[in-house]
Formats: sequence, C-alpha cells, structure tokens
Amino acid sequence: MIEERPNEKFIIHCGYAHALEGNYESWGKAMAGRLTEFTGIDPLTIYQVLYTEKSKPEFNHPLLKALKLTEATALLDKEGNPMEYVRGESWSDIAILHPNTVFENGRPNWLIKNGNKMIKLNLKNIEMDYPIMVLAYKKGEDIKTAIPMDILEIENKTEFINLALRQGEYEIVVRNSNGRAQKFQLNAE
Repeated sequence: MIEERPNEKFIIHCGYAHALEGNYESWGKAMAGRLTEFTGIDPLTIYQVLYTEKSKPEFNHPLLKALKLTEATALLDKEGNPMEYVRGESWSDIAILHPNTVFENGRPNWLIKNGNKMIKLNLKNIEMDYPIMVLAYKKGEDIKTAIPMDILEIENKTEFINLALRQGEYEIVVRNSNGRAQKFQLNAE
C-alpha cells in the first residue's frame, strides 16, 4: 500500500511496544524497526504506554503524578524538542503523557469532548434480566455491521444511564447475556 501511494502519509496505530524503533530486548526489532528495515522510512513514533494512568493512582509513573495534567501532553526541552521514550536499545521519537480520567455522572469526562453530550436515558420500561448492554447506533446504519457510537454495561435496573452522543437520531439496542434484545429510537438534542 505504501508503494502505491508514495507521497501520502500513513498512521499506524499499534499496541504495547510495537511503536519502538531500534532493537527491543524481548524480540529484536519491533514493528516500527521492521518498517524502517523493509521500507527505508524512518517513522515518527509516539509512545503512550508508560505515562498513561494505571489501574490505581499509586501505580502511575512519578512524572504523571507530579504534573497534574488536564490534557494529553508532550514535554519539550529548552530547544523545543519533544521528550523521547528510551528503553535499552529501543526508543520512540515522542513520549505522550495522558491525564488521569475524571468521571462525571459515572462516565469518563473525555467522552463529552468534541461535540458529545451526556444524554440521560430512562430504561424503566425495559423488562429483561440484568446485566444488560446498551448500544447506541446512528439511525439508518446496519446494526449487524456498524460500530456503536457509545456502549455501556448496566449491572442493575436501579442504575441510571448516560450515553455520550452527538446531536442526532439513534437506534438504541438493549441486550442481555441470554440473547434477549429490545430496540427503540432516541433523538439526542
């Protein structure tokens, strides 16, 4: 594909250590290193793992704890160069630090950025065994193949639900582990 579009830029999203260049201690070259080896392209690599919140705040990297960030951040040195991530003989060009998640109405606050709003959903008329999954699809999409705009697991009937959606019309699918499902329309304003 790269050879077919030599003047275009590509974003390759990968997990764990695959964005590391050089030689990774566990398996030699990771994906970014192989990309350079096979294509001659030196990719701009961004590492997001080390400085991302962990399961408990006490496990977070000390730098993440000290900075109290409110948005994804790349630190720059005096010359304006971004902080790299280096591990042994491997590295990435930029290390990104992510802030800790803040919850609002039981949902991560980053869900309501970029035009999304919290839409309160009343499920009191849904009669099925819990837990349930609530999936919000754009109206008109084929729910057999579409990706939900939001998805949420609800443990019990007393729990309220807020979906993070943009303004528009949606089909809401409520499904439980027994395979029972109900569908209804929602107009998010």
